[in-house]
Amino acid sequence: MNRIAILILAAMMTASCGGGNSDFTTVGKKIDSNVGKVLTGCSNLDYSVKIFEGKNGKKGCHSSGIIIVPAIFDDIRWLYCQPLLFAVTKNGKTGLMEALEMRYIIPCEYDGIEAGDPSKSLVYVQKGEEYETFSCDTGKPWDGTDNWPPKKFPAEVPFKMAANFPYWKLESITCTRIGSESIFGIGFAFTVKGVGLGDSDEIQPSAKGFTDFYSIYLEDDSGNRFQFPGGRSRRFPGVKQGQPFERTIFTDDSAFEHVKFAGFVFDKFNMYY
Repeated sequence: MNRIAILILAAMMTASCGGGNSDFTTVGKKIDSNVGKVLTGCSNLDYSVKIFEGKNGKKGCHSSGIIIVPAIFDDIRWLYCQPLLFAVTKNGKTGLMEALEMRYIIPCEYDGIEAGDPSKSLVYVQKGEEYETFSCDTGKPWDGTDNWPPKKFPAEVPFKMAANFPYWKLESITCTRIGSESIFGIGFAFTVKGVGLGDSDEIQPSAKGFTDFYSIYLEDDSGNRFQFPGGRSRRFPGVKQGQPFERTIFTDDSAFEHVKFAGFVFDKFNMYY
């Protein structure tokens, strides 16, 4: 790509993500200490792209020391290395960009973008309190037929009880959002709601050596079970008869990558102490 073409693309990029008076004439030039400092980057089999911070405090990208994206963004985060996709933020709004071609896949119109299932080339786009699943291939809402991920969040999730629990009746599971509080990093947050069938404290290890825990499994469309990440057993919360209860659980996105997800299964698990 020649320099004139690069400058035209840079001008289009500036306009499509908020405009401004940024100097995009640095595109195609070599980065050095007079231009800015290099922060971080990612590589695939063919290219290496790094993020830099310009003297104006804005961020851009360079490849092999040559600036390919001008320092016009408030923030840049790489999401995928194959292809080289970056979440770019300007004036408080975020979009998705393919760095090497300086091509916008999703315009800077959203409140946030997080990486989704890489095998399906998906990202999760935030607008207000809701998320929507987008395709990186089309830059539009995902039209896949799989049961997971949901096309929009929050979303009700199928579940079943494989055992009778004496104090707890589960009524709903909702995938509420992308759950960054998880120990797994970016993943999903699920809100489990139910009602108490009797008075009970949160289950603790029994002095007799056995205690009833519940285990969560992922079930595919053939009825096969897969372990829910993050621990095999979990305690139910304390409840009062007739009173609602609520608990949030997390899992990472990779848990669903190789499962044709049909729903959650809750079952008893006897743990010996």
